[in-house]
Amino acid sequence: MIQRKLKIVIDGNTYTVNTDEDELKVTRTAERVDERIRTIRKKAPGLTATMGAVLAALQIAHEQAHQKAEDHTGVLETLQETVRHQRVEIDGLRNHTGELKAQIAALREENARQEQQIQEASEGESPLEQLAFDGLDEADSVKRLEDLLEEANEKIFYLQRKMTDKEEELQAAKTELENFINEFENR
Repeated sequence: MIQRKLKIVIDGNTYTVNTDEDELKVTRTAERVDERIRTIRKKAPGLTATMGAVLAALQIAHEQAHQKAEDHTGVLETLQETVRHQRVEIDGLRNHTGELKAQIAALREENARQEQQIQEASEGESPLEQLAFDGLDEADSVKRLEDLLEEANEKIFYLQRKMTDKEEELQAAKTELENFINEFENR
């Protein structure tokens, strides 16, 4: 904005100020300062103009500092609440990741058991009879076992992908939380 000279009146004295602020804003500020000085001098008529101005400046500065502290407290509370929510979310992701790992472990065990059965079926004279499904001959039983093994492998692959996705989400949330905390601490 362009610098200009404005005339303001405070405590009966006219001052010329150079400013690039809005004229109405400067005038209203001067009126508030003038009103504060007049209020102080009315309560303590023995004060000099300088003393009244100094007390008014102290009151205004104190109010602004108090308002800033309240503003910062509100921001701090909001940030703390956000951090609490993100921690809850991270804990939930950790729990879910643990559940997925348990499912993968169970599927791996099932896969190993089925592979063992297939291995045993391929050895000896007629082990397929031990693995045969009710109503199925040896060839159909082998086919059924292979299908089950393939299905188990697909489930393992699916859960591994899901676990990887959740780990990435967890890492992203952790990074976001760390950035948020760092930004908060730097304020």
